[in-house]
Amino acid sequence: MKKTLKIIIVLLVAIFISACSKKEYKVSDEVNLTGTVTNNETIINGEYSTKSILKLDDPIIIDGKSVTQIEIDYDKNLKDNSKVTISGVLSTSKTTSFGINVSDVAESESLVNTFSNSVFSVTIPTSLIKICTVSEITNGFIVYSTSNMDNGGEVFRIVSVSNKRFQELQNNSNAYIEKIASNQSNTVIIIYPTTNEYSEENYEEYETIGNSIESIKNNVRLN
Repeated sequence: MKKTLKIIIVLLVAIFISACSKKEYKVSDEVNLTGTVTNNETIINGEYSTKSILKLDDPIIIDGKSVTQIEIDYDKNLKDNSKVTISGVLSTSKTTSFGINVSDVAESESLVNTFSNSVFSVTIPTSLIKICTVSEITNGFIVYSTSNMDNGGEVFRIVSVSNKRFQELQNNSNAYIEKIASNQSNTVIIIYPTTNEYSEENYEEYETIGNSIESIKNNVRLN
C-alpha cells in the first residue's frame, strides 16, 4: 500500500512539474515557436483552400489554455511535414482556437518555392523566396518584391499563351516580353512591367530579384 501511495505521489509531482514548465503567453504576445507543419485542404462554399497548422514540439499555455497546435497565418506557403521555427504574434483563430501571424520563418528551405499550373511550373531560388510574393493568375504567376508592394512591387509575370497569341504579342512594340519555352500549342513567356514598381528605400530588394531572372527562367518546366 505504501509503495502504491509513493508511486501516485511521484506521478502527481511529475504532472505538476510538467504543467508548471509549460510556457505561458497571451494573445498579441510576440513568440518563437518550433514544431512541424501540417497542411490541411478544406472546401468552403465550393472553393478549395489550405490551412497550415503548426504542431508544437512542446505544449504552451495561451490565456490559460493548454495548446498543442496553432494555425499559421503567413503570406507564403510552407512545405508539408517540414520542421520549422516561426516568429510572429499570437492571435485567435476559428480553426484551432489560436493562430500566429508570422513575421519570419527561420528555415528558408521549408518555404514552398515551386509553383505550377496545368501547363508549366516555375521555381524561385530558395535564397529569394523570403523576399518574394508569388500570386497565381489566369495561365501563370506574378512575382512581386514583397517590400515594394505598396508601390506595385511587380518584378515580372510568367504566363502561358497560345502560339498564335504569342505571335500577336511579338508584333506589339509596347509589350516587354521574352519567350521562355514552347510546345505545339502553348508558349511560356515572361512579361515585364512598363512602369517603376518600387520605392527608392526598397530598390535593392527589387533589384536582387530582377538580377535572378535568368536563373528563374532556366527553372521553368513545361508539363
